[in-house]
Amino acid sequence: MKIGIITYVNTATCNYGAELQAYALQHKLNELGYNTEVVNLRRELPGNGRFKETVKKAVKVRFQRLSFFQACASVFTLVRSVVKDRRYAKKYSDRFAEKKQMFHNFFMQRICHSACEYTQADMDVAELPYDTFIAGSDQIWNYKNSDRVDVFFLMFADRLGAKKISYAASFSVSEIPNEYQTQYTAWINNIDFLSVREYAGIEIVKQLTGRKASLVCDPTLLLNKGEWAKQFKEPKNPLVEGKYVVIYSMSRSTNVMKLAKNIACELGGIKVVNIKLNFTPSKNDGILHLDFVSPTQWVWLLLHAEYVVTDSFHGTAFSINFNKPFTTVQNPLSDLNSRVDTILTKLGLIERLYVDDGRSFDQIALQIDYAEVNQKLDEWRKESMNFLINALNADK
Repeated sequence: MKIGIITYVNTATCNYGAELQAYALQHKLNELGYNTEVVNLRRELPGNGRFKETVKKAVKVRFQRLSFFQACASVFTLVRSVVKDRRYAKKYSDRFAEKKQMFHNFFMQRICHSACEYTQADMDVAELPYDTFIAGSDQIWNYKNSDRVDVFFLMFADRLGAKKISYAASFSVSEIPNEYQTQYTAWINNIDFLSVREYAGIEIVKQLTGRKASLVCDPTLLLNKGEWAKQFKEPKNPLVEGKYVVIYSMSRSTNVMKLAKNIACELGGIKVVNIKLNFTPSKNDGILHLDFVSPTQWVWLLLHAEYVVTDSFHGTAFSINFNKPFTTVQNPLSDLNSRVDTILTKLGLIERLYVDDGRSFDQIALQIDYAEVNQKLDEWRKESMNFLINALNADK
């Protein structure tokens, strides 16, 4: 049996979670004795129409949930952030290219992948050398992320007669808009063996098809802390020495920064390290801002942190897996919260979630008793591996 994994890799945004979940799933399947590759699929970003649709929805949500003046201020901040990001992306294009090359090198050297690179259109006609395809994980079923979501539902695999499995596939959103529901119903029914990584995903599958999807853990959780440390050897030149609190924030909320600095003070005045996503100029705020961090270095920064402050799903997942004290800060205006809500609820850690609503974060526990959490995680890991093994061994 030769397995091809269809997922997000080599992303334009240099996404740590995307690369590491792809690495983890192919590594675990190869470890089980399967010949597994991640299909080197070049995902085209959605067109301007889809981008405008996303922006309109973001604006609408703000006016629904905030007062008029608060909504206006929030929209202004959103627009300013987008404009600033685009300006700096152009200004620092050479540095972005260097960072993308760093991620590309990780993919080429550390992930077992197809010899050929395919576009999404290629999947309609290419003779792919796999008899089983696995879709997953990351936000592959989110209609906002691609104009060809059908590829990530493995619709192309029908003409190849291949088995179709989803592993921890994520819709990310909590509901599918009416205009997409007919397509999604057909796409979901195309999968032979269904699993997702969020409770909202289970409900979407049930509502649209009546089918029951298994809830499995993210691929990065299939490897335990010891396996990650063994696979990713400590860098010869660590980026940070001494004790530190690490920030991994997708939103760059100022409250995230303030929280991390407060926690660092409570832990004895240790350093604060921020893993940056872009090249906007860093403030002279007493935080060590890191522009160039490879996926391997990212793992080690979290592995050796004293505390993690994040608003990212994978920042949360790795913190739990590495038994780190952490706080997950959630944007109340986002419709992408179901993944974090699921993992925290499933593992009994929902009290680690703080909503970024402008209020102060009070009474944050600086330690976590991981004994019961680890028992739940081990059980979930076993259930998830059993889903994979049973799906791979079963007839279509």
